[in-house]
Parts: sequence; structure tokens; C-alpha cells
Amino acid sequence: MVGDAARVGRSLARLADLGFREVVSTPSGPDVARELRAFATAHQQRSAANR
Repeated sequence: MVGDAARVGRSLARLADLGFREVVSTPSGPDVARELRAFATAHQQRSAANR
């Protein structure tokens, strides 16, 4: 998945709607910590939207 937190969150929601329960993230680039934080933010936004 590529995109801002909202786009990644929508992609995660689509996968969940299709029945996926796990996603493997492989961050890359020069700032792996930032990539992990961005993915976590996308997941949290998706989770909040589904409450």
C-alpha cells in the first residue's frame, strides 16, 4: 500500500471487509521508524472509523 494515512486506512478497511484479519507490513526506506508510525496511524484511524 502506498499513500497517506487516510488512503492506507481505506485499503486496510477494504481488506477487512473481504475477510482478511492480518496484514504484514514491510517498511522500507531511510526512515523505518517513521514508516512504522505512519502505518500505525493509518490502522488507528481505520479502527476508530469502524467503532
